[in-house]
Amino acid sequence: MENNLKKSFWQLELKLLEKDKIDVIEFFNESGALGYHEVLYEENVTNNLQSDYHILNFYFNENFPIKPFLIMSMTLLKVEDYKSELSLVKYEDFLKSFQETFRKFKISDKIWILPPWDSKLENKEDIGIIINPSFAFGTGKHETTVLMAEYLSRKSLDGLSIVDMGCGSGILSLIALKLGAKSVMGIDVENLSVESAQSNFLLNKEAGILKTGAQFIEGDFSTYETLTQDHPCDIFLANIIPGVFYQNKSDLQKWINHSTGWALSGIAENQIEKFKKWLEEVLPDSEYAIAENNGWFIIYR
Repeated sequence: MENNLKKSFWQLELKLLEKDKIDVIEFFNESGALGYHEVLYEENVTNNLQSDYHILNFYFNENFPIKPFLIMSMTLLKVEDYKSELSLVKYEDFLKSFQETFRKFKISDKIWILPPWDSKLENKEDIGIIINPSFAFGTGKHETTVLMAEYLSRKSLDGLSIVDMGCGSGILSLIALKLGAKSVMGIDVENLSVESAQSNFLLNKEAGILKTGAQFIEGDFSTYETLTQDHPCDIFLANIIPGVFYQNKSDLQKWINHSTGWALSGIAENQIEKFKKWLEEVLPDSEYAIAENNGWFIIYR
């Protein structure tokens, strides 16, 4: 572990137009990126989804030829309007920055998110889930994660099977298990997220918070055809962004129709009307509810 902490990685911040985002994400992930996350919200920073530009942070091994790769990839993808910022970061500094700012907090009436260095609960009746930050999206502070956690807290999950699409660090999967779900299948396109979710599950298992029932795999919406043959899905969760939903319309429709309950989040205020109209095409006869938190929305049944 000590040797890993001394290692460094490249952090590449890209600010680019929405039309270029998906191509860049797919190309970078296929070309060696350890992982990425989209900066959807930061305290004291305007929500970038209200502008034409999107901010992406990519992570690469320190021996990766990041500078020539960036020039080559932007030329190959014909991305002209972008800004980049590159920094070499030590993993121990990355963790230290989290340890200085990331403390336990209540994500819903029932549940606390606990970093390993601040994992003691004062009230024995409270529920705690341990999350160790990594490159995977998901510390639990974003409004969309809070909305999903509140949705799970209101449901009776005893004995149910959950699919968590775009599981990130595994927060929603672990909450579902703690609230009584029989099994959880977490799915993410990034191997780094799968490893992070699995690591967080093991942390909670070692702490006696969770026992078993979690499985995390690398995949996407198209895994429907293979997974549903032997893995039931009572509740389908997807906390992503509208663009990903739009790109996976037919498979999303299959997942929702296969499930008795579902929740979709990651939808900003300036996108909700367009998304509702699109969802009515996907699910023309389906009834659903909507909840909002500080300009972010969840649609669920």
